[in-house]
Amino acid sequence: MFTAFIIAIEILTGLLLQTAVFPYLEIAGIAPDLLMIITVAAAYQMGKLPGMWTGLVCGLLLDVTSSGVLGVYALFFLLIGYLNGFLKEYYVANDTLLPLLLLAVSELAFSALIYVFEFLIRGKLNVLFYLRRIMLPKVLYTAVAGIILYKLLDLIYLHLIVRRREKLEAEAQMR
Repeated sequence: MFTAFIIAIEILTGLLLQTAVFPYLEIAGIAPDLLMIITVAAAYQMGKLPGMWTGLVCGLLLDVTSSGVLGVYALFFLLIGYLNGFLKEYYVANDTLLPLLLLAVSELAFSALIYVFEFLIRGKLNVLFYLRRIMLPKVLYTAVAGIILYKLLDLIYLHLIVRRREKLEAEAQMR
């Protein structure tokens, strides 16, 4: 329950920063995707189910704040959270290389899906322009923001693990 509360605070903080602050920090019209960072971190650190729920909530919030069709971002983020959750067994505290690689691949896949469902279907076939001007800069900007934010999320997660372990030990001693 406490973990869900902490994740909810992370999501709301990420949403507020992404919608209210980061539009003013855009570079070439691109802002980092903080909710993607939170989804990938939750999935990688906690597994498939928490990754799915985090992705679903982040996607629904993005749908409500920016998308035209409700549920598109939610589905994409849910899938990203689920697929990244498979790599929980490779989680190592204070490791940033694998999570940043996961973040970059996830952002690239998300951007490709957005391209297919929002541009390609409408007949806009200039994929190289979209790749060069939107996809790759967004991946790079999100990865740079992910370096900083992931370290913070990793510290929070490690604190939650210690708290959960202490709670289990206290319950074991009471028996």
